[in-house]
Amino acid sequence: MRETLLSYIHDLWNDRESTALMARQGLRTLPWSYRQVIQKAFQVAEELASRGLSKGDRVILCAENSPEWVAVFFGCLLRGVIVVPLDAQSTLDFLSRVQHEIKAKCLLGGESRRDFVESSLLVESLKRFCRIVATHPANPDWSYTNKIGSDHVVEIIFTSGTTGIPKGVCLTHQNFLANLIPLETEIQKYLKWEPIVRPIRFLNLLPLSHIFGQLMGMFVPPMLKGQVLFLNSLNPSDIIGCIRRDRISVIATVPRILDILRDKVERDQPCRDQTLLVKDSLHGNAELHWLRRWWTFRKIRRQFGWKFWAIVSGGAALRVDTEDFWQKLGYVVVQGYGMTETASIISVSHPFRRRRGSIGKTMPGQEIKLGEGGEILIRGRNVSPGYWKDDGLPLTDQEGWLSTGDLGARDAQGNLFFRGRRNEVIVTGAGMNIYPGDIETVLNRQPEIRDSVVVGLTSQRGPEVVAVLLMRKCDADVSRAVQQTNDSLSPHQQIRRWMIWPGRDFPRTRTQKVRKQDVVAFVRKKMEGQAKYPENKEEGYLGEILYEINRITQVPPERRDRSANLTSDLKLDSLARVELIGALERKFQLDLDERRVTAALTLGDLEKLVFIASPDRMPESRPAVVETQIDREVVEALSCMGEEDLKREFHLTSPPSAQSFRPYPYPGWTLGFPATWIRWLVYHFFLWPLTRVLCWTRVHGQENLRGLNQPVLFMANHITFLDPAVILSCLPFHYRSQLAIAMIGETLRDFRYELPGCHWLSRFGGYLKYVLVTCLFNVFPLPRESGFRRSFDYAGEAMDRGYSVLVFPEGKLTQNGKLNPFQSGVGLLAIGLHAPVVPVKIEGLFELKRRRSTQVSWPLVWPGKISVTFGKPIVVDSSFSPEGLTRDLEKRFAQLSIKSL
Repeated sequence: MRETLLSYIHDLWNDRESTALMARQGLRTLPWSYRQVIQKAFQVAEELASRGLSKGDRVILCAENSPEWVAVFFGCLLRGVIVVPLDAQSTLDFLSRVQHEIKAKCLLGGESRRDFVESSLLVESLKRFCRIVATHPANPDWSYTNKIGSDHVVEIIFTSGTTGIPKGVCLTHQNFLANLIPLETEIQKYLKWEPIVRPIRFLNLLPLSHIFGQLMGMFVPPMLKGQVLFLNSLNPSDIIGCIRRDRISVIATVPRILDILRDKVERDQPCRDQTLLVKDSLHGNAELHWLRRWWTFRKIRRQFGWKFWAIVSGGAALRVDTEDFWQKLGYVVVQGYGMTETASIISVSHPFRRRRGSIGKTMPGQEIKLGEGGEILIRGRNVSPGYWKDDGLPLTDQEGWLSTGDLGARDAQGNLFFRGRRNEVIVTGAGMNIYPGDIETVLNRQPEIRDSVVVGLTSQRGPEVVAVLLMRKCDADVSRAVQQTNDSLSPHQQIRRWMIWPGRDFPRTRTQKVRKQDVVAFVRKKMEGQAKYPENKEEGYLGEILYEINRITQVPPERRDRSANLTSDLKLDSLARVELIGALERKFQLDLDERRVTAALTLGDLEKLVFIASPDRMPESRPAVVETQIDREVVEALSCMGEEDLKREFHLTSPPSAQSFRPYPYPGWTLGFPATWIRWLVYHFFLWPLTRVLCWTRVHGQENLRGLNQPVLFMANHITFLDPAVILSCLPFHYRSQLAIAMIGETLRDFRYELPGCHWLSRFGGYLKYVLVTCLFNVFPLPRESGFRRSFDYAGEAMDRGYSVLVFPEGKLTQNGKLNPFQSGVGLLAIGLHAPVVPVKIEGLFELKRRRSTQVSWPLVWPGKISVTFGKPIVVDSSFSPEGLTRDLEKRFAQLSIKSL
């Protein structure tokens, strides 16, 4: 029988060789085993003891999701130290108020938190703290577990504090176990099927500073022998790419993210026809068999990968139409309901026994009843003992019932339905109750409305319903949408006053809940005639774009108008544009096509692109984008468009060429079977012997590769197109069979996609060259002009699968035998890959090439005429700037020679 959460640490240690956690760091997905997590946890416990922290002391944990966060949490559990998790974006003012309440002895956070100054508080970076604790013994000391009881406080979670004094909810081991044990009991019934779908990988998009994020990030996945991946990005493309690339089985998120992903799917060109089928089926009652749904919507499912099958939603109520959308696609949707005061869970829906719109049935061991007005009351061992510094006053009444403040209803089968917050109910002058959630549900069904918030305000006519609308189009017919809504509502629910929200989205918390107090404040000011906001939404983007540009390169004040040239005036080279795209996507939660950003010449062009791609625009109002699965008819149509048509279509001062819309091919199939076997056989039985016979190369510095038990990034000078074959012949066996080679992206694209109008035989020849070079040499494109992000992501994916990567940082062949300047993106690639960099220098080949007056001939060479030198591995420090690292690598490479070894 479990008494504390520490029993789970015992279980994890017994399965210590399995992968527990994964985190996206740069371009890589780095795994942590259970052994690493638990050993790090015990080292954290030792470090806390050395700093004088004992049972009952408090530690503030204020950082982004990461394996280190989990290790520190478990380390505090072992020591009996109380964790105070705070959102990584918490303001200094909020940190000060929390510290005033709890008197913590230590704050562990990101680098940005080191600016928090408090005389009684030790402030340390979480990453640096975990490097410091590595000096302690990693052997588990289980004596810690005997000092903790079930009533000991595990953590204090602050649920408020944006205004006034924050209140911290105390949660004990008993509170957690009251929810975890019933879940574990139910899950064990299905573990016999786990080997079939192993490994079950969870993508956790919930902050670990919230209780729901902790359950889905640390406790529930191990019950299914699962793995958890942390992704600190809400960009829909990043999420979908991560699900597909890392073969995610289940995502844990909040409803708002599911709405964003739904919008992304609906606006993607290859899937629009299928999403129309989904919309049509939402109005029908016919339920397709799950196999039929998989086949019918296979294009959409291909976007996410075939391993993805389930969604766990919590933190807020899930819209019924959103739930239906994902269900119709064939995904299992699990919805839960709870609050921090109940250790997250009150009810949860069964994954295979769906009740439409329900938030599930009561968890075993808990009791639910509906009080006055339909308020949900909860009683059980999961209820918190009270708030911090509240004189020990319980949260419950004399009978043990906790008032949740939420309104609900139950059907005959015991399914619970959420109806909104009690303090948000609008009581009319006639005494009729109006539930805002009911009206919002109908409003959100209207095609013109993306989201809505209904509030009640007292006017001269008494309590009044006011709808605040977030429109999909700036010129949408609001009156028609409201009239359609009123036709579906009862007379006392009718909307007589509405307002348009001026921003891109409603203000939201970290868990994507709408901050209704901010919306109410806006409505009041608007009714008083005091609200001021830009009438033209396009105007709001310029300042935020300039802010992000200023973080990358200094913008001269006199060149901040829309006519400023991105290259000459704002100094945005190709590398800076890559960084800018990522920053804008994170800020606006949108997708920017890198090719179109590259085509933008001025700040005004860039502003229009961001405006067009913004999520507050209808998908139909965005210009069509040619996707990776390019349609030749589309390319041909683009090539026939006139210059003025292209300008008008893409809102640019100059039109992009048809060639720029041909995508760069990324052959993921070459990283797996059967390409790997074919490559191994052809190379070792044909290419390698031929290379050794025709060009016997002298190798130096091969000892520098010994002891490298991880993929590495090779950087070589570029002399001929045969350089990869020369380098391959000199590598140790395990590197030869596991190497991905970067090739000029435009050349590989020309092989794969011939321009329209070419003879079919020419297209076939190009495609044949593409298949042979990708299969036999495992090449991938590294573009010169745009598309760097996708190329870098592919390199990271290859390394995650055990491949080393070979790149030619000059980006072109040498013309005089001397080293060309390195491309600026090289530093960004090296930082993102988190791998040792090994310089490779080829000498003697240029003299041979010049003497033969050809770049492609393969001469018979006497042994030793050509040499390949491997330098010492360079450990890349993430503190480097990309440009600074590029210049440092270039300098080290220039100094590499046989004498320097």
